Amino acid sequence: MTLRIAVAQIDPVVGDVAGNARRVLECAARARDELGADLAMFPELVICGYPPEDLLFHGNMRKSVAAAIETLCRKLRGIAVLVGYPEYEGRRIYNSAVLIRDGRVVTNYRKQMLPNYGVFDEKRYFTPGENARIVDLAPDGKVESQQPSSLSLSHHQVPGPPRQSGANGDTSTSRQNSDHRPDTTFERRSRRQRKEFTAAGSNGLGVAGISWQARVMVLRTLGGSGTGDTAAAVLAFEYASAMGTDVINCSWGGAGYSQALKDVIDASPALVVCAAGNSGAASSS
Repeated sequence: MTLRIAVAQIDPVVGDVAGNARRVLECAARARDELGADLAMFPELVICGYPPEDLLFHGNMRKSVAAAIETLCRKLRGIAVLVGYPEYEGRRIYNSAVLIRDGRVVTNYRKQMLPNYGVFDEKRYFTPGENARIVDLAPDGKVESQQPSSLSLSHHQVPGPPRQSGANGDTSTSRQNSDHRPDTTFERRSRRQRKEFTAAGSNGLGVAGISWQARVMVLRTLGGSGTGDTAAAVLAFEYASAMGTDVINCSWGGAGYSQALKDVIDASPALVVCAAGNSGAASSS
């Protein structure tokens, strides 16, 4: 099956729930009609805008979000759409993503690792999720959502450099816990991500990873507090490029423009994917 995905990096307005839902509908229709996309993916918390902060506690927010999701279910046809939204369950709020297709909710994912440094304050507002979701967008229109419990790790794994630590923070690479180091949150998360992405088929569980033949290398450039320096990031880029990496994915926040990072990105033969827009402002650099 060939799956065409449209990535809609729109700039939602914080608090404008109804307006953001209209933007999602417009972009989804364009992705379907002009691009022939099977799936349109939208940003984190696109329904309410990011960061919503104390607006999440406003009495009308819960109703507005529920109405927006209902509108998307009612009006979206011919394309699957993944949108981020605040999910309310009793007194808890989750930073969630919902997959909608042909009038119904297919599955729902709750963000597990909540950042709480710099501009991020998600632990104050959100409850962390617990499980991953794997969805089969079958060509016959059948959609299945499964919750993997113990995917077996694919053997397609790239070894990382030796563990390093120093005054500038930890720049270790996650790998299987074959030695006797403590099993840190970072390492547990890294192993889980590799399982979800590269778990091979025919594993007896009825689900598999996104790409069975992929090899995933996780490089850590930030310390336990979520901070680090540019030098560690440059070293990680250089190592990944030297290992023949095809795609480098990173999500950072920083003080501003860095010529050193630009130079190492320009020199890399890999496709570099970076998150942007945490400040709510569009930027091309």
